[in-house]
Amino acid sequence: MVIGTGYVGLVQGACLASQGHQVTCVDIDEAKVQSLRAAKVPFFEEGLEALVGEGIASGNLQFALGAEEGFSQLTPEVIFLAVGTPTGADGSADLLIFESAVKSLIPHLAPDMVLVEKSTVPAGTGKKVKAWLGRNDIAVASNPEFLREGTAVSDFLQPDRIVIGTDDDATAETLKNVYAWSDAPILAMNRESAELAKYAANTMLAARLSLMNEIANIADLIGANISEIETAVGADPRIGSKFLRTGAGFGGSCFPKDVLALEQTGRELGYDSRLIRPIIEVNTRQAEVFVDKVRAAYGDLTGVKLAVWGLAFNAKTDDTRESPAMRIIGLLLDAGAVISVHDPAAMDEARKGLGDGVVYGKDQWEILDGAQGLLVLTEWDQFLQADFGRVMSTLEQPLVFDGKHALPAEALRGLGLKVIGIGI
Repeated sequence: MVIGTGYVGLVQGACLASQGHQVTCVDIDEAKVQSLRAAKVPFFEEGLEALVGEGIASGNLQFALGAEEGFSQLTPEVIFLAVGTPTGADGSADLLIFESAVKSLIPHLAPDMVLVEKSTVPAGTGKKVKAWLGRNDIAVASNPEFLREGTAVSDFLQPDRIVIGTDDDATAETLKNVYAWSDAPILAMNRESAELAKYAANTMLAARLSLMNEIANIADLIGANISEIETAVGADPRIGSKFLRTGAGFGGSCFPKDVLALEQTGRELGYDSRLIRPIIEVNTRQAEVFVDKVRAAYGDLTGVKLAVWGLAFNAKTDDTRESPAMRIIGLLLDAGAVISVHDPAAMDEARKGLGDGVVYGKDQWEILDGAQGLLVLTEWDQFLQADFGRVMSTLEQPLVFDGKHALPAEALRGLGLKVIGIGI
């Protein structure tokens, strides 16, 4: 059984069903449950809707409204908790939804069931779960997810590792059997280590990105080329080439939230980190650095018409949470610019944040008409592989701002376009 049908829970349930497990996914949103029963996924994640449809057709995947209905459909051996743990006012993970989900299960739990933290929760949460349950015959384990939005299905089905945190060998074996279909290494450890491992991974990756962005900012000042620096640094086998791509900052539902939560966990334990919070501060500032690049190209931005390709924080998703594109658009609007936008998947989500403040184009080309510049802020293939000759002939001014440091800059310059980014 999986409690929660967001990105993590629905991917968990649909993928386990595809591997032959009997799965019931539980949610308290009636409209969402009805949509899922019709094999309609209420958010975009590549390959997920098809997998849900296959699971329903095979009979391996069901959806239930609330815990009572869920337990009437299935008597689970393992229950995965995959509900939201948003950022609280102090930066910590807010566990109110998580706690409510745990307590909703209490009347239905039978001895020897295994309750698994799939949500990203602070180290030590397992002890709280035990206290909320008020009983010792239910095992509590941690099994953090390491999924990337946009490639979540393939990440789940082809993981590079599976982390299991338990207090006893029997529970560890039960969870190993859940993943018996995978040949990925299973890393068994105590529950607190598993809980902390997810935060450690995301904080480490976020730190690499923020540090390289700091170097890119310095490269701008000294006249260096960050692309060449990335190549030189990435060639060092002690460092490697992943997560060195510079740009206008990172976003999404995980990195900002998890980095802040890790810092707050340390603070609650009496440890004041000197490195963690600056990761977020640098990332937040990076959008401003990028907008300064746009401002430098035009001077006063009042009335300047700009087209934006990309609203989601990452390609192959419709998630705009903490998206650098959304921050950048907000800053440009504040400066008086006139903005037209297009994203293959995230238009509806973007409307929730941008409202009527921008023009929404039905395709990427429509918004170029009359535009004095183009901002590419998400790495969709259709943007990176676009006909930039057409871009050159359509824009009123030949200015392209690369917020992801992903465009073939030399080829675009050969067409007469001026490519502007951070560190390039």
